[in-house]
Amino acid sequence: MGKKCISLGLAAALLTAVFPGANVCPAAAQGVQAKVSFTQTWDDKTIADDVAWKEQPELNFAEPSSTAANAVINVDPSQRYQEYLGMGVSMDESSVHNLYRIPDAAGRDEVLKKLVDPVEGAGFNFWRVCFGSPDFIATLPFYSYDELPSGVTADPDLQYFSIQRDKDLHLIDAIKKMQSFNPALKFFASAWSAPGWMKTNGSVTGHIGQADGQWVQQAALKDEDIPVFAKYYAKAVQAYENEGIPIHAITMLNEPGMDVVYPSMSLTIDQQQRLIKAIKSEFANAGLSTKLWAHDFNFWDWKYSDPTTKNYYRIFNDPATLNAADGIAFHAYWGSPTVMTDAHQTYNKDVHLTETSCFGVKGAGQIISFFRNYAKSYNAWVWMLDTEGKKHHWTSSRDNNIDWTQDDLMSQAGDTMLQLDAYDPSIVHYNFDYYMMGQFSKYIKEGATRIGTNDTYADYSGNEWDFLSNVAFQNPDGETVVVVANKGEPRSVQINWNGSQIETAIPANTVATFRWGGTAPDPDPDPDPDPEPDPDPEPDPGPVVIDNGELSRTGWTATATSSNESDIPQNVLDGDPATRWWSGSNDGASITVDMKARREFDTVAFSTGATVNDYARAYRIEVSDDNTNWTPVLSSDSGSPNTVAQLGSKTDARYIKLTQTNSSNWWEINELKVYNGYSESEPPPADKAVPGKIEAEDYDSMNGVQTENTSDTGEGSDVGWIDAGDWMDYNVNVAASGTYTVKFRVASENGAGGALQLKQGDSTLCTLDVPATGGWQNWTTISAAVTLPEGPQTLRVSAGNSGYNINWFEFAEGASDPPPEEKGNPVINPSFEDNNGYSQTVSGWHETANTDASFVEDDNGAHTGSYHGTHRSADGYQAYTYQIVNGLENGNYTLKAWVRSSGGQNAAKFEAKNFGSSTMGVDIPESDSWTQLEIPDINVTNGQIEISFYSDASANQWIHFDDVELSKQ
Repeated sequence: MGKKCISLGLAAALLTAVFPGANVCPAAAQGVQAKVSFTQTWDDKTIADDVAWKEQPELNFAEPSSTAANAVINVDPSQRYQEYLGMGVSMDESSVHNLYRIPDAAGRDEVLKKLVDPVEGAGFNFWRVCFGSPDFIATLPFYSYDELPSGVTADPDLQYFSIQRDKDLHLIDAIKKMQSFNPALKFFASAWSAPGWMKTNGSVTGHIGQADGQWVQQAALKDEDIPVFAKYYAKAVQAYENEGIPIHAITMLNEPGMDVVYPSMSLTIDQQQRLIKAIKSEFANAGLSTKLWAHDFNFWDWKYSDPTTKNYYRIFNDPATLNAADGIAFHAYWGSPTVMTDAHQTYNKDVHLTETSCFGVKGAGQIISFFRNYAKSYNAWVWMLDTEGKKHHWTSSRDNNIDWTQDDLMSQAGDTMLQLDAYDPSIVHYNFDYYMMGQFSKYIKEGATRIGTNDTYADYSGNEWDFLSNVAFQNPDGETVVVVANKGEPRSVQINWNGSQIETAIPANTVATFRWGGTAPDPDPDPDPDPEPDPDPEPDPGPVVIDNGELSRTGWTATATSSNESDIPQNVLDGDPATRWWSGSNDGASITVDMKARREFDTVAFSTGATVNDYARAYRIEVSDDNTNWTPVLSSDSGSPNTVAQLGSKTDARYIKLTQTNSSNWWEINELKVYNGYSESEPPPADKAVPGKIEAEDYDSMNGVQTENTSDTGEGSDVGWIDAGDWMDYNVNVAASGTYTVKFRVASENGAGGALQLKQGDSTLCTLDVPATGGWQNWTTISAAVTLPEGPQTLRVSAGNSGYNINWFEFAEGASDPPPEEKGNPVINPSFEDNNGYSQTVSGWHETANTDASFVEDDNGAHTGSYHGTHRSADGYQAYTYQIVNGLENGNYTLKAWVRSSGGQNAAKFEAKNFGSSTMGVDIPESDSWTQLEIPDINVTNGQIEISFYSDASANQWIHFDDVELSKQ
């Protein structure tokens, strides 16, 4: 599509008045120099070869080339969209707690400066303040700004209001320090809950129950306290402004109605409408210019066709509410970002992405999609836990009586963009996501305007595996900024602007920023353009870095004397056991690792990948401080597929060279690791045994997933946030070749067809559908038969579709019959085997009334397998154990179960309910022997059946139940 050039002087006069700094004709564009910055990753966490905000050679716009490129980006400054406000993260208490674990003030200042300084750091300029406790805190108890003394039950005049806890926890101190580094910072605020005395449950935390088969938040704001809560918000804004921290905006409430037990509460449509109007009235009365953003929840909860969604867009059916709201805030955990475009265009409101967590180059694609869907700002969530996931109190459990002091609520979170070293808190690790966000925030300035570019991934929702996506802004000084995320293979890219073109190659897994024009100086000048160090005949080797355990390989590089074309040396450091370095030659080939500093160590461990015979039969390890003069530290003629070379004593050096000394064939390394203080009890690089059980979170490398606490039997962590294309790699050692049954422990809210794949290299061993289990912590077990070769190898668990969690998987010798749930029986855990032992919580089932009287056991033997469900108590009790089976085709069904009973109960029933008609059921008879009960002709008209066992009994009376089966007639 061509455009005619009008008079150059007239065009410049017209366009410069509207778009400062815009170039208008090819003649004006050619010769303009574009600055280029790259951040590249190997594994979505590790920065590749120190390529972080790496300035590349400048490019000159020239006549368009006829050379074909992998991607062409057309920049059109005449297309103008939303104004950019900023990017940042949240001042959550867990992150600030870890910040103040750094032992010296200078170290803390360095972290904060790197966060907010646009020259020396990432330039995060827009921060979220938590009004009271969010869901991530390090220091109990959860709190609001109006906690009452003993004997006081309400405070309508807010005389006990105070933000002193924010001062005590250093939140105010940290913000003030950031302001000293960047006075232009802006802040918005969110509360997770009203004070407990304003709520129906009397607590700042939530309270969960069930309604119509769905988990719901039962802790609600009292209607009579809506005006008081609005005053509470005004006082909070004023309190922060009195500390010199102006609040640009607040959100109505973080995730209203979220079904959680950490701080939360429900707000009906009517309550939201009343609250929004009350807040704006209080702000006006107090003379506050603070803006108010509605919603602050997921895309899916704003507007979606599913009848179970909250559809909070309905609050704007009230014109006064629509008029009072200054914008709409969104979270990105569920749904498509195109909802923001719809909201912006329907209601003419600014939209903001106020919370999510975006990881890796895929995360950059997500951020681009948010801006392309009219977001004016982007904010990430928690920014610094330690390397053990501590310290926080967060849970996905729906236990209203949870013990918040238990240890597993203080750790087990996924990686954050910064990580405090758990063993040396003077060390802070800056992961890829910090630099990835900086590719936007360092260069796009507040007040910039998004301008037009073509992008086939504008609707990106996080599931694409291989893409190149972009977004462009024009800064207030006229500078054009284009951010490009390249997830996948290296690509050649042409950028067309005003009739001229630049062309360059963008490496794989790279976020690149291009910028040109404008009047501002380079925000990150390089005072020394010569990358080569000055010659020094006697270089100072520098101090020795001493860390214990496995040394972090962040920033390390590898070179080799020879290699196969695609199997590059850097693969030994990438954390991905599926990649390798291959020597490509025989004796004498060597690989050298540069640790970037002199480090103390005593062990070098290296392993082959799937080709287990391609290992160094004999080898030599040498060390050096200058990569020229080498000292041998170990020689061995007993290599193996998984070699742990212990040096016998500690040494220190910057470079490590590994040379094969006796072999008639090539050799390979998939991972090379270095240790200081290695012990024999530590596992070698690939030691997960098959047959055996593997915890899902014990992956050796991954892409795109996160860990979380699990309420499954055995607790610990599971792996969640699984999207299509995500994967986890596990180094395993198979005892003998043959057929194995692999079982996966999974949970899914809605199910995911073809979702779970087990792979070995390019071969798919099995593909499994994950059933709908009714919740993210309702667990069941699925299985398949697979054939594995003997020896060490890498297995990949890959996501074909999104929407499920994995707790563990287990290999057993031989192929077994599939469990009942794989034979067409939709009941989860029908034989009560999934708990793998005695359990007070029945996996896949729910319990009400006297829940302690409902449990899983093996006493007196099961009908099949080892375990059965039981109702029994030492006191009189009522117990109700039930499961709602969703997603059924309408029609007639038969429900069966095996039971036995002591008899003498007031009631003992097996029932089918809530299937669109009246309850059907049978009494459970007295019998010491197992008896099968049957409920036929259940006419399902609403796609579900609630299956239940009910007891009303005196002390020590019992029923047992097992092998529940639901089938379509």
